[in-house]
Amino acid sequence: SDRNLKDHIKPVDSRSILQRVAEMPISQWSMKADAASHNHIGPMAQDFYGAFALGESDKYIAQGDAQGVALASIQGLYELVQEKMQQKDEQIQALKAQLQALEQRVGQK
Repeated sequence: SDRNLKDHIKPVDSRSILQRVAEMPISQWSMKADAASHNHIGPMAQDFYGAFALGESDKYIAQGDAQGVALASIQGLYELVQEKMQQKDEQIQALKAQLQALEQRVGQK
């Protein structure tokens, strides 16, 4: 919803959110009031509330909160992947330099 309708806006630590999502139990389940064939997948509201303390109750997960946590987790995962790719690129460059130095030493003999 519109930024102008919100107060107390502050950034989140997407890596921390990613970690909490990774630790949260995710289950397949059906609602007691539904037919047994209507299955769902997701966390229990109590686990979600315990991990993020979002919403007014630990009895349900607001759709907007679930979406926000999912998007923040995606950002955290993106940051992690970028960091790991940078580390791998640096490793590859260092190994190439070592290989080139070894090739020069072998070629001089």
